[in-house]
Amino acid sequence: MKKGIFLLLPAVLFLMVTQAFPATGGIDAAFQIVVNDVLTGDTTGKRVYGSNRMTSPGMVVKSWHESVTLPAVQGFLFFVDDEPEANW
Repeated sequence: MKKGIFLLLPAVLFLMVTQAFPATGGIDAAFQIVVNDVLTGDTTGKRVYGSNRMTSPGMVVKSWHESVTLPAVQGFLFFVDDEPEANW
């Protein structure tokens, strides 16, 4: 099973997870990849947010100060807030 994890912005952790997901696995399977492979199973003190719909190839994600063009593949986009109480 092929999977890819792409870090999108260096200042905050945005992740795009791509994989051949089973029809019923979808976002849940992608979330498990983020938790297990990226966060090494530890979500203590973190909040993980994910988009319920798959991204389109080459989609542009806009943030406060910049935009990022996603890779030319479909996937799920996640945001990991390492300090949710820090108030940005």
